[in-house]
Order: sequence, then C-alpha cells, then structure tokens
Amino acid sequence: VLLVGPTEFITNNIINAVGLTTQNFLQMSLFTDPLGDGAFTRNWTVFYWLWWISYTPGVAMFVTRVSRGRKIKEVIWGLLLGSTAGCWFFFGVMESYAMHQFVNGVINVPQVMQTLGGETAVQQVLMSLPAGKLFLAAYLFVMIVFLASHMDAVAYTMAATSTRNLREGDDPDRGMRLFWCVVITLIPLSILFTGASLETMKTTVVLTALPFLAILLIKTGGFVRWLKQD
Repeated sequence: VLLVGPTEFITNNIINAVGLTTQNFLQMSLFTDPLGDGAFTRNWTVFYWLWWISYTPGVAMFVTRVSRGRKIKEVIWGLLLGSTAGCWFFFGVMESYAMHQFVNGVINVPQVMQTLGGETAVQQVLMSLPAGKLFLAAYLFVMIVFLASHMDAVAYTMAATSTRNLREGDDPDRGMRLFWCVVITLIPLSILFTGASLETMKTTVVLTALPFLAILLIKTGGFVRWLKQD
C-alpha cells in the first residue's frame, strides 16, 4: 500500500501523526471527557485497555516460551519498541491511504462505516488500490495466518495451565491443545450465530478482562519482588 499508493502523502501524514502523538501523549492518555458523556473514553480508551489486558495470559506465556535464553530487558525492549513501531506503521499506512481517498472524493469512508460497517469500509479501501482484488486476497490471507497463530498460542497456554505436573520445558499434550482450540473457536461463533451485536462482544471482552486485571496486578507485584530477590 505504501509503495503503490500515494507514498508522499502517506509518509508525510505518518511523520505528522507521530509528532502529534508524542506532543499530546500525556493529555490523550489521561483524557476523561469530563464535560461530555464520556462515551468516547468508554468505547475506545477503556475498552482497548481491557481488550489488551484480556490478551496478557496467552501472550505472556507465549512470549516467555519463544524468548527462552534471552535477557528480560531484551524481551521488554523488543516488545515495547517492536509492537509500537509495528502498530504505528500499519495504522499509519492504512489510515493515511483511507484519508487520502476520502479527501480526494474517491471513497466516503466515514459514511461507509456508519451505513455499511467497518468491514465494508476496509474492503472498499483495499479495492481502490491498483490490483485491488490481489491486495484484498493478501489481506485476508494475513488475517487468517495471524488468527491461526494467535489461536495456537492461546490454546497452548490454556493446555499448559490445565495440565497437571507439567515439567518445565515440556509441551502439553496435543489433544489438550486441540480441545482448547475448539473451545476458544466455539465461544465467538456462538455469539455470532445467536445474532448478538458488537456491543455484546465488547461486554464479553470487558467481563473477561476484569478478573485478569486483578491477577495482573498481583503477578506484577510478585514479579517485582522476585527481581529484587534474584
């Protein structure tokens, strides 16, 4: 997208966005919308905080597994810098291209999102690229690969934590991993097939993350004490 799209506009917009984010990071992080109804803070800031908290158990064990032999500071810096740079690049390129198409009257992205949904907006933006069908197919392929990788990591984590007397360095049974993979697949499918709205899914994420938040605070305290003792 960066190469075949409006490269100059995308690059300039990313640089400008990084500057604005750096300049206003503290203010945006602590924004609570005190004069409004707080809907933006609830639907975006708080929701995505809880969204990522719900990922912590699976991601933590997966990262620990694949980072064996590395120093703790190397893992921390790798996650912080790598994740931040990856998110900035992905969202910067895609959002800048969508903004370019909107400003030039090619696609009214906000209207499409409000009337047809975000997934249709993504489809139309990708289809507006040269060889749009090829980009759309590549996008779907990448989504499938990342989804499969994430499900494998979560299933591995669930299988490891539910296996008794699992020795350090050993892998959980494949049957147990397959069982948890089926379980975590059926949960979102059941929500979709019942015709539940997106708000129901958001509520599910929030309810899942709240217990993890308490556990995360306890584990963080224990981790700090362990570092001091080691």
